[in-house]
Amino acid sequence: MQLLAPAPAYAPAGLRALLVSSWVAGASYVYASPARDIINALPAGLAWWPIDCRQAPKACKFAEVFGRDKNGNGFQQAIAAALPGLAPGLRAGLNGLLLAGPLLALVQDMRGTWWLYGQDSGLRLPAYAAESGPEGGETASAFQLTGRQRFAARAVALDGPIATVDYGPASGGTPNPNNTLPFVLA
Repeated sequence: MQLLAPAPAYAPAGLRALLVSSWVAGASYVYASPARDIINALPAGLAWWPIDCRQAPKACKFAEVFGRDKNGNGFQQAIAAALPGLAPGLRAGLNGLLLAGPLLALVQDMRGTWWLYGQDSGLRLPAYAAESGPEGGETASAFQLTGRQRFAARAVALDGPIATVDYGPASGGTPNPNNTLPFVLA
């Protein structure tokens, strides 16, 4: 009789979705408990740029590493995204947002949990690239966001929709912060 190995307790590598917004110093967050480990409400007035990582989930990654340096304890947070076939409106908007920095990011892991990156001091853009595909194929963009935070990334569980920027063909690529995601972050 052959014994079966137990199913792994971890999710596949990569991330499912990514939302990027401008970071605001001194922004106020609402927490689900005194432990401050889950965020129930994000600062009002933020417009989030949605990035669908389902086309290349293994090319979109996030990580967090604890470390100590002369400034004390902290968590180095990093996000890397490689996005094939970026729409012109999204690419133009993201270029402006990424270069303006610092940023906040909501990342959804492959299990569906959302995490807030860059809460304490924002994330910055150390690398960005855009190139055509093989034989003049679709344009692809890749970028990295990194930042050192005082606290580990917190889970995010919202009860309602979140405002996103509409960059689709109907908008002509014009940002519309009144657009909302059709799903609830949970």
